Amino acid sequence: MSLELSVEYYNKAEEELFKKYPNYKQLNGVLSNPVRISRGEFLAYMMFTEQKDNEGFRTYEELQERIESRLGDIDDYLELDNGSIQTKFSAVDMHATGFTERLGVSLGLNIVNKFHNLSEADWAITQDQYDGKGVRQKDFDYDITLASDGNKYIQVENKGAINEDNSFKTSSVSAHYKSIKEKKAVIVAQDQVKGVPKHQNLYYGTIAVIDEHNTAKVLLVDPPAFDLEWSPQKFKLITRLKFYLNVLVEIEAHNSILKALKQRINDLIEAKSIEEYDNKRLDGINPKMRSYLREVYFVKINQTEAYGRFYFVKNKDITKVFVLALTKNIIKLIINQDFEAILNYDYRNAELSDKVIVQMFSKLKFDNENFSNTKLKFQIDERRKRQFAQSYVKLEYTSSGRIFGLVE
Repeated sequence: MSLELSVEYYNKAEEELFKKYPNYKQLNGVLSNPVRISRGEFLAYMMFTEQKDNEGFRTYEELQERIESRLGDIDDYLELDNGSIQTKFSAVDMHATGFTERLGVSLGLNIVNKFHNLSEADWAITQDQYDGKGVRQKDFDYDITLASDGNKYIQVENKGAINEDNSFKTSSVSAHYKSIKEKKAVIVAQDQVKGVPKHQNLYYGTIAVIDEHNTAKVLLVDPPAFDLEWSPQKFKLITRLKFYLNVLVEIEAHNSILKALKQRINDLIEAKSIEEYDNKRLDGINPKMRSYLREVYFVKINQTEAYGRFYFVKNKDITKVFVLALTKNIIKLIINQDFEAILNYDYRNAELSDKVIVQMFSKLKFDNENFSNTKLKFQIDERRKRQFAQSYVKLEYTSSGRIFGLVE
């Protein structure tokens, strides 16, 4: 299922600034028609994207609680069944949930992905920089959301707002615009000192605005970009590997894989040339490895399409199973370190537009009351000392190869 968005320049003055972008024709090509994004891509950012670099989960129970909370928020506050995204509540209610921030991030990044053929695996959050005396070098009160298309850096600042009618720019929308534009003087001054050519890097400001009736809208703003030291290709590769490392932790990959991938990322960060590691398999990983994940709460999708983990979550006061997985193909590419394939990975699977077979396994020693509280009928396999269930359901997926959703 896809969701329709309306995308336009914030005003005529901003459009004139965007005309100087090297990809202005491509931007206009996207803006000339209603933009459609996948429901899966929208939900992935709403579910998993954090606003800060240090907000990872400490335990699987914590991740489970976060999934549970955000599933409930999406059900309670957003309407997705009318072909776009609308709010069910007023701006005050939505702001109290922190939803406007995550909404702004999700819609803004989805639009910029269209401009530069990016995926959720390409975005990183870089923190403000400080000098040796602890003085902040960049006078901003936010972290920079940053990606690379392999040739240029793409940076964004995403804002979100809820209006009675998103055809009009309310005071909250104007305040977001002012916030983005006020940072311009500092960045321009920095770039002039460093001699950074204009539009060497691209920096988009986006303001997502939704209401109860109209198609969701994203407004484009043009602030200038920061200078960065790494090559765009190196940044994109490391960002993707860090993204997949985080997901592999969430789905409980074997410690040997996690340890080797962490070390490889560190090696690439320090390397003068990343080419020496291209197609160099992760250290210590057996080429004949048959199982990539710990089989604690193990998931298989369509037999060998993807592997992952399942979580028990409360949704509308009912215990349900939430599945999180990665495709087998991207796991193998990461282990084999095929840089070109990783950089160009763009998962598409028509079968996932329909229902798929989801198999769930857990060893008996991990038994808890949640197995009997769900509608799924987990069967006991005494010979293999495990319990298992199978379901035929519709799941969401993203181009990064992440697959997720509720299994009922």
